[in-house]
Amino acid sequence: MLEEKNDRYLSNSLVRGLEILKMFTGEMPTLSLSEIANKLNVSRTTPYRILFTLQSLGYIRQDELSKRYELTPKVLELGFTYLNTMPFLDLARPYLEDLRDETGLSTHIGILEGNEVTYIARVPGKGVTTVNVTVGSRLPAHATALGKVLLAFQKEETLTKMFTGKELKSYTGKTKTQLLALEKELK
Repeated sequence: MLEEKNDRYLSNSLVRGLEILKMFTGEMPTLSLSEIANKLNVSRTTPYRILFTLQSLGYIRQDELSKRYELTPKVLELGFTYLNTMPFLDLARPYLEDLRDETGLSTHIGILEGNEVTYIARVPGKGVTTVNVTVGSRLPAHATALGKVLLAFQKEETLTKMFTGKELKSYTGKTKTQLLALEKELK
C-alpha cells in the first residue's frame, strides 16, 4: 500500500470499491452481498452503499431473482482506455505474429506489477493450446514463462524485496516455490 504518511489522503470508499470489483473472477463471476461483506470483513451496510453506487454507474448489476451481483461490460472501458494509451502494442503485433508463426505457440506481452504479470497483448497459437491466457489476466510472475523473463532482468535486491515473506505457490510440479531456487532459474 502507500506510505503511512500518505494514508490520510486515501479514500477508503474508493479503496473498498476497487477491492469489490477485483473480487469478481472467472471462478467467482457472481457474488452475494453477504459474500462481499465477509471478504471485506465488514457489516453488510458498508458494501451495500458501494454496490449501489457501482450499479448506478453501470459497472455491476444485480440479478433480480438470485440477488447476486456481477460485473458488466462497462468495466472493460477502464482496461481498454489504458491499452489505448499504449501505441507500441500496434507496433509489436507483427512481431508477435511472426514469433507465433515461427514457434506455433501463443505469444504475449506483459507488464510486471509487483510479483504478478499482467498480460496486455496476445496472439493465439495456431495449434491446440493448453493454456488460454487472455488480455487483462494477472498471474503470479514466478509461475509463468513471461513472468520469469520479466523477473530475470530485475536486480537481486528487488527480487528479494518482492518475494520475502510471500508464499511462492506451486502450480505445476516444476514451479519454483523457494526464492533461492527461483533466483537460480532466473540466472
